[in-house]
Amino acid sequence: MSKEMSEKEILIYGSPWSAPAWMKSNNALNGQGYLLPEYYQVWAEYYVKFIEAYKAEGISMWGLTAQNEALVAGNAPNFAWNCMGWNASSQATWIGQNLGPLLETAGFEDIKIMAFDDQRPLLFGWADGVMEDIDAAKYVDGWAVHWYVDFLEDQEFWTVFMRSIQKSSFCFLKLVLDHIPWDLTKGSVGIRGSEDKSILMT
Repeated sequence: MSKEMSEKEILIYGSPWSAPAWMKSNNALNGQGYLLPEYYQVWAEYYVKFIEAYKAEGISMWGLTAQNEALVAGNAPNFAWNCMGWNASSQATWIGQNLGPLLETAGFEDIKIMAFDDQRPLLFGWADGVMEDIDAAKYVDGWAVHWYVDFLEDQEFWTVFMRSIQKSSFCFLKLVLDHIPWDLTKGSVGIRGSEDKSILMT
């Protein structure tokens, strides 16, 4: 209905909070748990099934993130909500060897893959770790970030970050404003003058 009512194009993307408990190291949807390596391919197949299910209802996915808050929430003991932990290396392995190739095989190679999807000040190290993986670098189209703790770095952060990344024709931002709906200036922080970059706001 939103797509029908909007005068502008609406881009839809998915962002998982947790794999099924039986795929994880802690056998739970929440808390500190990681995707077991033996289920890397199965979890990628879940992504394809998710895309296909939406497509069957006439909804095409524009993009996907590898994991919601993989660093902060997914690595926190006793975290209350659904979550799943990764580090940059394991996320890169999964994207490069499982998710990316499977999307290609399934005919969804045009869907954008956004890595990270966590707090913006922590992006530098994560991005370096992901892009050092040759296989992952082929599939990562951009970076999803949260802005809850953006007060921890200055407004030049994004400009500096984009200059440091060798590959990215697009920069996709997951801009979360639910807890600070009055502060709409964040959408323009650090991207002025970057005409080749795209922003996705949610």
